[in-house]
Amino acid sequence: MLGVPESAQQKKKHCDDGLNKINQSEEKKDEKKDGEKKEEKKEETKDVEKKDERRDDEKKEEKKEEKKDVKKKDEKRHDEKKEESKEEKKDEEKKDEKKDGENKEEKKEEKKDGKKRMRRGMMRRKKKRKRRRRM
Repeated sequence: MLGVPESAQQKKKHCDDGLNKINQSEEKKDEKKDGEKKEEKKEETKDVEKKDERRDDEKKEEKKEEKKDVKKKDEKRHDEKKEESKEEKKDEEKKDEKKDGENKEEKKEEKKDGKKRMRRGMMRRKKKRKRRRRM
């Protein structure tokens, strides 16, 4: 009877060993699958991060372009304002020159009138002297 239990124990041990091997192989398969899944997730996250970085870069570039456009527009406006102010100054200078020219002409005319008056006065005095001498 002692031999029977040994063989049963051996059979049990043999079965347990087989089950252990099967379990170990299944665990290895599961570990491989888990590892593959982790790698896939890592790759997916990398892809997502790359896409996000690309989007961020594109947004930054768009903002830079918009800023450049705004600066160009501001510069154009500033240049236009400068040109307008220059034109206005030129117009004002021309008006001032015209006024100065007119004023000079008026002064010349006034001087001429003044000289004529002076001559008339002198002529009158001269005539009066002659009349007095004759008398």
